[in-house]
Amino acid sequence: MRRITSLTLVISGIIELVTSVILYIIPSGRVAYWSDYHLFGLSKTQWGDIHITVGTLILVTAGIHIYHGFSWNIKHP
Repeated sequence: MRRITSLTLVISGIIELVTSVILYIIPSGRVAYWSDYHLFGLSKTQWGDIHITVGTLILVTAGIHIYHGFSWNIKHP
């Protein structure tokens, strides 16, 4: 389970980085919407949806990753 969690976190981080760069490159809102701008067949809205979805996946996966990495053998004095 730890391997799957770590691999999912790395891959989703790369996808998040790529979508961040693409959203930075795509023209601002009005220009992109009025000109029906598409990059690699996806509109600005679709790129934003992918970015939000993968960001949510990162948060969930990071929580699972922290849970598995936390040491439950804490000794109290």
